[in-house]
Amino acid sequence: MKKKLFSIFMCARNAECTIGKAINSVLEQTYANWELLIVDNGSKDGTWNIIEGVMNTDSRVKGIRLEQGIGWAKGASLCLEKAEGRYMTFLAADDFLLGNGALDAVEKCIKKEQPDIVWVGHINAEVDQEEYFIGAGVIPKYKIYNGTDKVNEIYDVMESVYYNAFFHFISIELLKNNGIDFYEPFYADYEGVTEAMCRSRKSVVLDQAVYVLVRNTSQSIGTATWKYNTAQWSSIKRAVCEVGYYSFNKIRRISRRIMDNNVAMLKGICSAKIQNKEMNLIHKTSFERLQYVENILETPEFDEMFYYSGREHYLDEIFKSIKGLFAQCIREGCFQEGAIAQMDWLDKLVLGLCEYNGEELVEKVMLDIESIKQVKQALCNQYNIGMFGYELVGRKSLNFSPEVQNVWNEINNEYISCIVRRIYELLHLASEIKRSGRIQEMVEIAKECMGILDQIKSCMSGEALLQVANELKAVTEL
Repeated sequence: MKKKLFSIFMCARNAECTIGKAINSVLEQTYANWELLIVDNGSKDGTWNIIEGVMNTDSRVKGIRLEQGIGWAKGASLCLEKAEGRYMTFLAADDFLLGNGALDAVEKCIKKEQPDIVWVGHINAEVDQEEYFIGAGVIPKYKIYNGTDKVNEIYDVMESVYYNAFFHFISIELLKNNGIDFYEPFYADYEGVTEAMCRSRKSVVLDQAVYVLVRNTSQSIGTATWKYNTAQWSSIKRAVCEVGYYSFNKIRRISRRIMDNNVAMLKGICSAKIQNKEMNLIHKTSFERLQYVENILETPEFDEMFYYSGREHYLDEIFKSIKGLFAQCIREGCFQEGAIAQMDWLDKLVLGLCEYNGEELVEKVMLDIESIKQVKQALCNQYNIGMFGYELVGRKSLNFSPEVQNVWNEINNEYISCIVRRIYELLHLASEIKRSGRIQEMVEIAKECMGILDQIKSCMSGEALLQVANELKAVTEL
């Protein structure tokens, strides 16, 4: 029997109003060598009856009925275990394929190029009373990547298509060889597809819209997943080190694309309904959410993305959400029983910069000695590795008494040390790249380090400046 080319994954939960259109968009394809694996995530409506009816008439459709929902990420992992095709794609139960020749176009591309990934365009739509309204979308330019310049490839793909989505076509062999199962350790589409992109040896951007993304029917709208998202950046960083080509400007754009998602996730953690990795709603108190945000901001991956994104680029947006959550904690009396002692530093940053007026937290115009001391405890805390919030203090008016001035000088000295640590981290990356013979990239990073050093050298001691200069010389010597 001829091996299936496509394994199409679908997860459905109480989707009886939309799943018929999604399934029919596959059944109507002129290309026939596919299988459709559908996980019913514990539906309570007629979803399974629809799936079962189609299974009885077409053996290519295979249903998996679960008593309790496991979410679409774990559902995709289950489908991957059972898949018999060469390439997988994911079709949400509320979306559909565009036209009956969608799979034909992808098949022709695969036959010609044999890529690890086929990136496809998509069209947005909305539905109102069973009537679908097609909107704008993305139809990219045709392009082939041979996996030799991952930074440019990742940058281009992120600019060309909705990159962190399941509806692209990915080699199942690539996924299995690299331990990508969409649940652990590379969760869902944004982590799993990013890792696949970084691991692919060849990929093609198809100049055709294949997928219709229905924007207003997603069951995850208004929710946030209780999970740190650091795997994406780890995948990118490894690709930069192993393949290159290093370009600060392009890495900045890449980091901002990832941070856009992460900041939206952080804001959701502060105010939205919370779901676990299986997409089941769970209860988290305001204080638990505040601790969670603090823990995220402490991760090295977030600190590095803040650097590449520009330290102030997301600062106000994040701090606004933190203030709202902190005020909610106050209103709920979360701190009355000593809970605040469980925080490392974020509480001190908020209380040093803001005051509670009975309804909300208002930022102080001027910082006195007590405020600046609290801020120092936050910024110089060992867990606040990137000194998140430093720029907020720089905008404030300070009561420049000698005591305040001394504390501010201590904060600035620690900030200089933080920036020097960043230089050493970049030099370590330059050394790794140099060992693989990529001299021009090493020079690029060295120039970046020199630019950073030039901005802070007037604040450094002669001894510290000499030490950095010697390290820079050692790295760049050929």
